[in-house]
Amino acid sequence: MNTPPKIRRYRTPPESEDVPDMLCVGIIEDAAILKALSRVLTGFVFLEERMASVLAVLLGSTDKVAASYVMRAIKSPSGRIDVMKELLECAPINEKLGPEYDAMIKEFRSISTERNIYAHGRWWTDIRSNKTLLDETEDLALTLKDSRVVTASDLEKLDKRMLALHGVIGRGPEEELKRRQKASRQQRLEPRLSKRPRQTARTRLSQGAS
Repeated sequence: MNTPPKIRRYRTPPESEDVPDMLCVGIIEDAAILKALSRVLTGFVFLEERMASVLAVLLGSTDKVAASYVMRAIKSPSGRIDVMKELLECAPINEKLGPEYDAMIKEFRSISTERNIYAHGRWWTDIRSNKTLLDETEDLALTLKDSRVVTASDLEKLDKRMLALHGVIGRGPEEELKRRQKASRQQRLEPRLSKRPRQTARTRLSQGAS
């Protein structure tokens, strides 16, 4: 006897016993939160671009610009992080890189996850308490059931983490790229420098012959 497949449909969730007494509108009224949120959303774009320096190092390259194009070609934000993690852990050219690269990628993933919550969540203001709420649920029927209060301080902490990661990238991968670029220039110049003494000697001999 064949059992027909069970049809999946939406089921109304059970009503919450402790429904908060709120009157919410879908807007952010707190000016400090708006300012901090704008800093996080705009600043993350530049942090993501700066992670191209990390990718350039992991690719064994000296070209941050080319790495930036690679980053943009990978449309999935999580996919970019996965590529960097895979290169760091599996590529032979990166076997001597220290744990600071693991920490950078881990911190960037954490920042990216939190940023996405703020960017894609539903924001509310409780008119009665003037509190700002963030609803992270995907089920629209559960709106405000699992919402949490967000303050400007929460967003400012994330912004500080982003700035700190900027500094780490600047002191680490970007300095490494400068060293590689300097070494590459020296390698290109060495053949020219090695030819100069012979060329000078030939010039002197030709002058003596004349």
